[in-house]
Amino acid sequence: MSRGLTPRTLQGMQTKQKIFEAAMSMFQNKGYDNVSIDDIVNSCNVSKGSFYHHFKSKKDVIIQHYSEEVGKLTDSYTMDPDYEASKTKCIIDLLNHLLYLCIKFGLDCSRQVLMGYLDESVALDKEDPAFKLIEKLMKEGISKGEFNKDTDIYRAIDSLNSINFGSLCMWISSRGEIDALGISKDRISAFLDEIKS
Repeated sequence: MSRGLTPRTLQGMQTKQKIFEAAMSMFQNKGYDNVSIDDIVNSCNVSKGSFYHHFKSKKDVIIQHYSEEVGKLTDSYTMDPDYEASKTKCIIDLLNHLLYLCIKFGLDCSRQVLMGYLDESVALDKEDPAFKLIEKLMKEGISKGEFNKDTDIYRAIDSLNSINFGSLCMWISSRGEIDALGISKDRISAFLDEIKS
């Protein structure tokens, strides 16, 4: 048993994971709109009450998982040996990873992440781990002379986030036919070139 966790807490964690796995599998196989909460709870043999204990809605399953994945990514990012490399490269890689997290969910689930941005349940804010990491990289880039010292960090972060958001929108509207990661990388590179010292 994990240290400090009661059997009830562990059971709750296992139930949440079971619901998540069932929901994501069904979303990917049947399409998000073709799966109901009843379908999810029936497939993993849990009650609706258990579902609503862990998640507010179907969309919340995706949003919570995306947020957890972003947290894991940002936590591990500074451990990467490339972290001390150019801050431009670090920012491009980080933003591409964030976009990839959406794309790997597939079209239907990515659409729900996008809707989370629109209703602000996923939007970057100053307390978001991804925001904090990009802010830190921008400040380090400025202090090392890689970026212009007059760069407005928050406007730059807003612009970078808009590039990723726009790339995700284009990918979804093209039904996955465009290279969103390539487009985003090119546009982020061009933007960062504009603020270099």
